[in-house]
Amino acid sequence: MSGDQFKALYKPAIDTELIKPSKKRHLPPILEPIRLYPLDLLMPPINVRMPILFKIIPALDLESSSAIYEEFEIIVAKLKASLAEALELYPPVAGTIHKSPGDASAITIACDGRGATCATQVERQSYMESEHTLDGLSAGDLLALDDSQTPFGVKLTLFSCGTVVMITSMHHHMADLTSYMDFLENWARLSRGDSNDLVLPQSWSRDLNLPTPAGVPSMMPGILILPPSSTPPPLPVLRVDGLRWFISNASLAQLKTDCIAVLNSEDPVRSWISSADAFTALVWGAMTRARHKIPTKSMLFTNNDAELESLGVAVDGRERLGLGAGSPTRFFGATLKATSDVALIIRRTIQDESRPETIASRVAFLESKVEATKPYTHRIVLEGDCRSTNWSKYDLTKLDFGLGSNVKSVVSDFNGDPVVVTKGKDLGQKGDRNVILWADHRAEKEAELINSTGSVVLDYVGGTMSLEMEIPKTLWLKNHMEPSLFTRCQFFDLPDFLTYRATKDSTRSCCSVTCKCSFVPKSGWQAEFFEKIGLEELVQTNYMQLGAANGEVLTAGKPVGNGLSKQAAEEFGLVEGTPVGSAVIDAYAGWLGTVAGRYKEDGKLSDAIPSIDESRHRLAACAGTSTCHIVQDPVFQGWWMNEGGQSSTGQLIDFMIKTHPAYPRLQKMAEEQKSNIFAILQDLLQKMKKDSNAESLTELTRDMHFYPDLHGNRSPIADPRMRGSFVGLTLDDGLNDLARKYNVTLEAIALQTRHIVDEMNAKGHSITSIYMSGSQAKNIPMMQLFADTCGMPVVLPFDEGGAVPLGAAMLGRFAAEAAQKGVQTMSEEQQGELLWDIMVKMTPPGTIVKPATSGKEKKLIEAKYKIFREAIDIQYRWRKQIEEAMN
Repeated sequence: MSGDQFKALYKPAIDTELIKPSKKRHLPPILEPIRLYPLDLLMPPINVRMPILFKIIPALDLESSSAIYEEFEIIVAKLKASLAEALELYPPVAGTIHKSPGDASAITIACDGRGATCATQVERQSYMESEHTLDGLSAGDLLALDDSQTPFGVKLTLFSCGTVVMITSMHHHMADLTSYMDFLENWARLSRGDSNDLVLPQSWSRDLNLPTPAGVPSMMPGILILPPSSTPPPLPVLRVDGLRWFISNASLAQLKTDCIAVLNSEDPVRSWISSADAFTALVWGAMTRARHKIPTKSMLFTNNDAELESLGVAVDGRERLGLGAGSPTRFFGATLKATSDVALIIRRTIQDESRPETIASRVAFLESKVEATKPYTHRIVLEGDCRSTNWSKYDLTKLDFGLGSNVKSVVSDFNGDPVVVTKGKDLGQKGDRNVILWADHRAEKEAELINSTGSVVLDYVGGTMSLEMEIPKTLWLKNHMEPSLFTRCQFFDLPDFLTYRATKDSTRSCCSVTCKCSFVPKSGWQAEFFEKIGLEELVQTNYMQLGAANGEVLTAGKPVGNGLSKQAAEEFGLVEGTPVGSAVIDAYAGWLGTVAGRYKEDGKLSDAIPSIDESRHRLAACAGTSTCHIVQDPVFQGWWMNEGGQSSTGQLIDFMIKTHPAYPRLQKMAEEQKSNIFAILQDLLQKMKKDSNAESLTELTRDMHFYPDLHGNRSPIADPRMRGSFVGLTLDDGLNDLARKYNVTLEAIALQTRHIVDEMNAKGHSITSIYMSGSQAKNIPMMQLFADTCGMPVVLPFDEGGAVPLGAAMLGRFAAEAAQKGVQTMSEEQQGELLWDIMVKMTPPGTIVKPATSGKEKKLIEAKYKIFREAIDIQYRWRKQIEEAMN
């Protein structure tokens, strides 16, 4: 087709086709209609709609080429074919809806294979230029979905930019979100060509009629609902994906309490709410009560405990559970027997973006006593009402129809879509694997190149840059990725990505870019450095890929952008605009959550409240899989910090224990004694110490020497080529040998910690105590070894695993208070004092472990430390000898 021919077709006409079920599987038809619970008997049908966007051939210009239209035709054909197959598998979607002329409450769907309506359209303008796009693309105007129509409709629109928008529309009488999303998800599987569950459960029979229940289920007192002439008994909601939530009897009872405001109404007709609305009502009611301490007592239902299960829920017939004999064999759609007033008020509250105080007052009204309420009735009549809450909890990423890339907006540079960073053919493409772990050591050559430059940026990372930092990894990506793909990437340290995700503001934190990305606070980005190592693209884009253009960075806790974005607020159930503090790396959050704390000694709390100046003498060690050591200040404006770290500590302990031949026996002992392996090892060590008349465990392992860098050295020498070494091996492979190697592993970690402390103090610091956090802080013998080896007290936090989230919470509080006071008007000193005051107030007191070595043990530790340092020199000497031999 020529360009002129294509232009002739290029008009906003809508082509409509009725897609009928396929006959690939030759399934027998359902002869009898399925009876539905209507959500609202007297109102017109409401269309529940959802847009799904695709991007095809973004480089082509629609005005000059027909290729993009041809691609669109392929997409349409694929969707129509898979839709026909989906309609065969789920017949109610291909049926027609009928109201009984003799019974206004009876609505049925005849599974007559009529099909679903599919409309296609081509738009001259680009998708982003469209105003009110979703309204303009609504299938609602095209598909009235009245009694003569099918329950389901689709509309596909191609825009000139190559974006395809698919609008799906479901009849609200027929199904709520559960059924709707379930159908779409299965249709998407068929479109992708994935395997699908093609066998309908036996509980949804294709040849049996609905059973006639023994009687109409009893209703709540004071509420009269016109029931269908034949109605299924209640069913539980299943705990599966999407909005299929389990609602307990207690929750149902609370929902009844939330609905008391309508009981005095004389109007006998009530509308119904879906299971999604019921869950929303429960969640919002509970949240509001907790936040605002609204009284929940009510006089209602005190004498109606026997009818707690009368508020039943029916779910999609393909995935529901039966209730034994007499349970319904077919039912499509999910409805809840309750009034719609609560859901309507919550919908309106969310839609109006009301403050929590407004929500509180409305829920308080609903929960007030019956005699204090006035009768009123609301009906759900707006499409926006239906759409505002029903999408909030469903994972829309499941709706991948296999048509190019699913996108939230039109693809453009820096649009936030994830990019694959794993090795292989997909590197640089869009995909979920967009995170490089800190322990990833792929960038060894890149780190060597960077460290050979002698750049001034190396002075700020201890003279040598670790391959675990961001710039070596970024350079590796540049060296292995297509140039066009690399230049469209943004690079985030995780804390900055989290604030970006929460606020849609990409301003980076001083902590992340200084510690990990070679930013120099005094002079900003160093163009010469990036050009020298081959990352000139970052300079040419004014460092936009690193997110700190023109040196604009935020110190810890400063409010980011305009606070919580609308999207994030909806996802978290919070208020849009809530202040978000500039983040710090997890270890630095551990510094925040520990170093301002007081401590208990012999059960007595230390008297002195620490000053901000004292923080310079406190080393924070966050110890888990690895260990990070922080001294000075990583957060206060105008202050500098120093960082050390061990790449493998907790991981190393696990490795040494689990690879030992005696580990299975150790596990069995722990099970038999109902203890843990560390307690068993400690008992074994104490027994050996006693049996050998040793004064200490250090004496017990005096002939064993372990250098622990099995995964390279992060600091203080920053050499990824360092490896572990062990002196003192014997032919013993029993439990005693395992216990000794466990202890010497703890020694090695403690000795390396001292190495880091000594190097920091040699460079001008004055560290006098260590503030621990993380899982290793639970190991008291290990903490005593740290205190003895480093010759200084170790302070353990109140909650070993809570220091990092506590530090993050402190930043959130600082952001809120600084925003309230006007952070722009505060001096650096005032900001520092405010944050320190928050840290002091929010840090619970910990406990102190003081050095407790005898003279003999202290000499042994000193000797072992000297051997530890010599092991580094020996490894360098041996490495050089091997390299000379190889060359």
